Amino acid sequence: VGTFFCKRDEVDRRDSSRLLDALAYHMAKANPDFKSELLQALEKKQKDLVNRDAATRFDILLKEPLQAVRKRKRKDSSFAPFIFVIDALDELETPEEILP
Repeated sequence: VGTFFCKRDEVDRRDSSRLLDALAYHMAKANPDFKSELLQALEKKQKDLVNRDAATRFDILLKEPLQAVRKRKRKDSSFAPFIFVIDALDELETPEEILP
C-alpha cells in the first residue's frame, strides 16, 4: 500500500503524527471501502485530531475505519491485507508513541 521513511533530521519525517497520516492516506488510496470509512470518521471526529496523542490518532485514522470495513466485508473473502513499510522508527522524535 505504501511506505514511510523516518528521518531524524527532517521535520516531516520525524513526527509520529505524520506517520499515521501517511498510513491512513495510502490505505485510503488503495481501498475505496477504507476511504469511505475514514472520511466518515474524519467528519465526526476531525476536531479530536488536533493536538491529540498518537494512540488517539491511531484509533481515529486507522483502527475504527478498519474495524468498520472488516465488519462490512466479513463475508467477502476477497478482502486483501494491507502492506505498509515503515523504515527507521527509532528516528521519530517520540518513538515511544509508536513503539511500546
